[in-house]
Order: sequence, then C-alpha cells, then structure tokens
Amino acid sequence: MFLSNLHSLVLNLAEYVQNLNDTFSSIFRLPKLKYGKITYRIRIDQDLSGSYFSRFHCSPIETLIINGPFSNDLLNNLLYHFPKLHHLSINYLTASRDENSETHATSLLKHLKYVSLKLYLIAFNKFEQIVQTFFGDIEVLRISTQYDTAYLDAKRWEHLITSYMPNLRIFDIHHDGGVQRASEGIGLAIAQRFITEGAEHVFITGRRQEALDEAVKNIGSTNVTAVQGDVSNMADLDNLYNIVQKEKGRLDIVVANAGVSPIAPLELITEKQFDDVFNINVKGVLFTVQKALPILIDGGSIILIGSVSSIKGHPTASIYSASKAAIRSFVRCWVVDLKERKIRVNTLSPGSTETTMFRDVATSEVTKTTFITDIIATVPMDRIGTPDETAKAAVFLASDDSSYVTGIELFVDGGRGQI
Repeated sequence: MFLSNLHSLVLNLAEYVQNLNDTFSSIFRLPKLKYGKITYRIRIDQDLSGSYFSRFHCSPIETLIINGPFSNDLLNNLLYHFPKLHHLSINYLTASRDENSETHATSLLKHLKYVSLKLYLIAFNKFEQIVQTFFGDIEVLRISTQYDTAYLDAKRWEHLITSYMPNLRIFDIHHDGGVQRASEGIGLAIAQRFITEGAEHVFITGRRQEALDEAVKNIGSTNVTAVQGDVSNMADLDNLYNIVQKEKGRLDIVVANAGVSPIAPLELITEKQFDDVFNINVKGVLFTVQKALPILIDGGSIILIGSVSSIKGHPTASIYSASKAAIRSFVRCWVVDLKERKIRVNTLSPGSTETTMFRDVATSEVTKTTFITDIIATVPMDRIGTPDETAKAAVFLASDDSSYVTGIELFVDGGRGQI
C-alpha cells in the first residue's frame, strides 16, 4: 500500500542484484510514480529486450534518470511507451547489437522537454533516427560522446536542429577523445597527442591510404607524414624506414601499435585466423622494432601496445590474448638486449577502449549481446576507456619524465586487470 502511493524513488541497486528485470518491472508499475532515479553497475539481463517496455504503456513517470548501461533499442522502446516523460537522463547509452534495428514510426511523446545522454559507441546516424522520431518538442539537449567524429559535423547538426527540433533553446555537446574512426583508434590518438605535446615530427603507417589521408587531415599538422604499408611485410617496413631516414635521419621514439582482433571459440579457430593475428600482432611488432634500430638514437624509447587481454581470460579471444602475451615477453627480453644503448622498452596495455576494433568485437555474431555491459561490470571505474587516455600514458613513457622506467607493463584499463 505504501509503495502504491509513492511519487518519487531513488534506488541504488546492489552490484549483484539477481534479476534487474523484476526490479524494473516493480518500479515502472507504481501507479503514482512521477520521479525515478535508478543506479546500477551490472548488465541488463539478456531477456530485457527492446520490447520490454511495452508492458508499461501507461506509466505516469515524468522524470527518469538511469545511471547504468542501457542500449539504444531499449531507449527507443522506452520513449515510445512512456508518453508522459518530461525529463530523461541516461549516463551510459550503448549501441545495441542489431545495427539494423529501427525506431518506431510514430511516437506518443508530447511532453519531453529535457534530454541528457552520455553516448557510448552510438553511431551518429542511429542517434539521428532517435532525434527524428522522439525529440520534436524538446527544449534542452545535452549529449556527451567519444566515438563517432560525425558528431562534430556542424552542418548535420544544423539540419537536424532546424528540421526536427524547432523548439530547442539549449544545446550542449561534449566530444572527448582524439581520432577515432576506422583504423584511427589508439595509434593515431597517440600521434595526435605527440603533436600536441610538441613532437618535432611524427610518422604514421597503415594499410589503407584513404584512412591515412583522413588521419593526417584530422591531426591538422604539417609535422606528420603518412606512409602506406603493412607491418607484416618486410619490404613495406624497409620503405617506411628509408623515408624516415631520408627526411629526418633518426628516430627518437618507436610506438608499435598495429593489431587485429578476430574472435572465434577454440573449436572454430582457423589456420588463417591464427596466421593473420600473429603476422601482424607479433611478427609485425618484432620487425617494426628490429628494422628501426639502425636509426633509433641511443637513449631512445620503444613502446609496445599490449592489452589487458594478455592477463585476462576472455571467451573467443584466445589468439588475440596470446599475441599480446607475446608482446609482454618481447619487452622483458629487449630491455636486456638494448641496455648497452640505454634504450628503454615498455609495454602499454589498454583495457577495453572505444575504437572501431572494440565496436567490431562487441557487435560480432559470436559475441554475447551483453558484451559491453558485461565488460563494464568488471571495470572498477565503471566505463570504457578513450584512445586519448592511452595516448597520454604513451607520452609519459616516451618522455624524460619516465627516464628511470623500463621493462614495465603500464595498464590503462580502469583497474580491470588489477582486481
């Protein structure tokens, strides 16, 4: 009887609540509830699907604040079935696994005025669909995103606001992180950060010329040279270092970052998958460093990009994890090999980071639909990392600030590998 008269509810759920579905059901069925704030860390149960909110079509909730992982298909259905909603805030809106999911054609929303969303791995075109369907009457929109640089396209925003949000009075967007499009994750965030910190010149390499051209454009500096090549191809590496030697005559820092991460359960791993991963992630790293040595200055710094996966067991990720464990072993040995030249060698191991590679894994057919929220539940800092956070750590390992640091593995993983 007491709960049936409840108008406001603030609920901080235990980390290991048994059934989040039942908890949500109990809350949204309260007949007089106007204000709800729900905080949780764990993933939403697998059966909490896009159609879940259809049972609450007459919910009286006007203000809803969700502090926990929530997918965009759930948002779509929540907005459709909560017609009295006035204020909505979600602090961890993630991409649904179904990239082809559509928003409803019509909406009964007439009162929604304030929306605040922190977006994770939501492509801008998916966000546009939500805006076009549900945000016609909103007056305040605040969003934070770290994934798709299309969110920085002023012309697309002008069209979206003019055409679909005519009543918008306050608009605030925060886009964090460096270069993050396809083949532009951690490696090019490091390049961007080196330029920002005053590096004399940065050379970047990759297999796709169009991606390299876009990266150079986005970095926006004349002190960047892009050289197309495959790090597992010895001729391409020779060409890269010939260009470096011709243009600058030396290297001070080497960052070996190239990597691929196909996923497959043990019984389905193919010889090609194994060869592809070890050719790039292991062979490519070895010869990237070896062929740099003639022009790398004594006292220079070598940084190998590892992964928290080297010390964590992940289903379907055994090849990738093994390749990153090899990187850690390289560092231990090369510290000794290169000590006479006083070259420091370190491993920089990110945790799950918002890159295209991470998104591809998250949306793979062999990955659980709750992959992202499952990962978040294991991270003490309750979120995925950004490429720029790893890049800042790379700057430290490259600089004189780490002059007495060699042979280590520095984790940038939100604490995931340490518990």
